[in-house]
Amino acid sequence: MTSVYLLSKSLQRSRKKMVKKKTQDSKCMKYVKTACLCLAFLCLGLIIALPGPALPTLAYNLGVDIKPISVIFTARAIGYLSGSIISGFLHGKLDAYKMIGFSLLLTSAGFAGAPFFPSVVLLAIAMSTMGVSMGFLDTGGNVLCLEIWGDDSGPYMQSLHFSFALGATTAPLLAQPFIMEVIHNNDTTKNMTSVTQSYNFTPATETPPTLPTPDSGIPHVAWAFIICAIMTLIMALSFLYLSFSNKTHSVSSQEDTVKQEGVMFRLKMLVLLFLFFLVYVGIEVTFGVYVYTFAINSDKQYSKDSATMINSLFWGAFALGRFISIFVSKVLKPLGLISIDLVGTFIAAVILVCFPYYYDTADALLWVGTFIYGISMASIFPSGLSYAEQYITINGKAAASLVVGGALGEMLLPLTVGQLIEKHPMNLMYSVAICMVTTTIIFISLHWLASKRGKRLNENRKNEEEAYCSEELEELTENSNIKEEKC
Repeated sequence: MTSVYLLSKSLQRSRKKMVKKKTQDSKCMKYVKTACLCLAFLCLGLIIALPGPALPTLAYNLGVDIKPISVIFTARAIGYLSGSIISGFLHGKLDAYKMIGFSLLLTSAGFAGAPFFPSVVLLAIAMSTMGVSMGFLDTGGNVLCLEIWGDDSGPYMQSLHFSFALGATTAPLLAQPFIMEVIHNNDTTKNMTSVTQSYNFTPATETPPTLPTPDSGIPHVAWAFIICAIMTLIMALSFLYLSFSNKTHSVSSQEDTVKQEGVMFRLKMLVLLFLFFLVYVGIEVTFGVYVYTFAINSDKQYSKDSATMINSLFWGAFALGRFISIFVSKVLKPLGLISIDLVGTFIAAVILVCFPYYYDTADALLWVGTFIYGISMASIFPSGLSYAEQYITINGKAAASLVVGGALGEMLLPLTVGQLIEKHPMNLMYSVAICMVTTTIIFISLHWLASKRGKRLNENRKNEEEAYCSEELEELTENSNIKEEKC
């Protein structure tokens, strides 16, 4: 009897150690998966931003002007929208890691071959196909981060989007050694706009576009694309490895959680979030695209170097804001972060709208307003996703609707504001102010609706975690009982 009692105690201690070790291993895997997601989003940022500064060189290689080759961005945007929608319906039906892995694999292959296509049509088709795979990554990556961390996703979601911003900021530096220099005509707004729309932060020069034919037979700027493609390929293989080593535990049906939220409440939340991200992403991209054009055509008439620095300041502040938000989100809840961001955008909008009154005496205020605007806009998207996750389940379809909203804003607002800027450059700043007020009103409505319902999913997630732990303990107990029977 004594030996049986001692054996039982020993097995109980073994169970506790096994549960503790399993928990530690599980948390370690969470960090590994999050690191892979961050690196994948860094590649996404590089791939989205690199064609911008490379556009004049791609046009030179194909023997066409900037205007006809700019169609590749429209093709990519259409593919991106399609990929986001398709990914939303497939998420949950297919393994998320395989889906992201194969989308990265397709993106890598397409991006490596992009500089070698002999015509604009083939390049546009390739960019559209890559857009589909990038939509898969964007939607799937955001949902996967929320699934991995749940209510604790704040800092990790910020890390994800900081990685994207870092990639987008680094892209012009990576492209610089491989691209040509082009002439920017002062009297042609469309020329300046087309280059600025491509996120070209390279200072304009008066050097004619002359490039020697490469001896290796590899087109100009191809190496920048190949480097990004290799990085993306490594991440694709990492996710495919995770897909085969990943063991999922189905502890509760996500559909049951969605039903508990109520169809009307969920629909209202998603519509408001859709509009919020449409306006936010739209004006973020619009400002980044046209602030260069505004600077050189404003009453102050900044030099091209100064305009480029203002443009770079915005994206640099944007990346800095996302980096800072990684640490701030550990202290502040998503509601607090978004509130601070909205106050910051209000202050920036006031400074920018008042530009005609101070450009003669204190034009440094434009730089200050641009910096505040960039750093304030940075964390709104990831914080918005984390905020939404507190009230509704962000499954594949929900995430797809939010990403599609942002993508539509990115397509529609720059087009609309671009036409207004042709009439008067200050229309950019007025658009910033209008969109700031609009996003604030939408978010207030969103929070009012969410507050009425409350964070009802906290209890559901707690039950899911308890069910998971119970499942693990039952499995360990069963194994221990088998051992006891053998003894």
